[in-house]
Amino acid sequence: MKTLRAILAFLAGSTLALAPAMKFIRYTHHNALAPAPASYIAIAAALGVVFSLIGGYAAARIAPQTPHGAGDAIVFFILGCACWSLYISPGRDHWFVFIGILLMTPSVYLGNRLAS
Repeated sequence: MKTLRAILAFLAGSTLALAPAMKFIRYTHHNALAPAPASYIAIAAALGVVFSLIGGYAAARIAPQTPHGAGDAIVFFILGCACWSLYISPGRDHWFVFIGILLMTPSVYLGNRLAS
């Protein structure tokens, strides 16, 4: 049961952390690897930070036996996705990837640590 809760915490936390910013980009019909105005980047970054904080907090609350494990797994998942995006799309504009690396991963970490 402990493992199942940890997996559920990872899935719920990563969905809460990543989905809102990605849905915002999709609904506005913008390419995340294309140049964007500063106001658009600021809105995407704010969504990413707020929901990453919530995702990290939720992960720690769902799996109280292993709160740091779920949060750390989300951090490494975001970092892995960001590195993969950098690898498969060289020469593109990577503003969303850098938001993930520089803002979203610390927010997940902070939200996870605040809950435990």
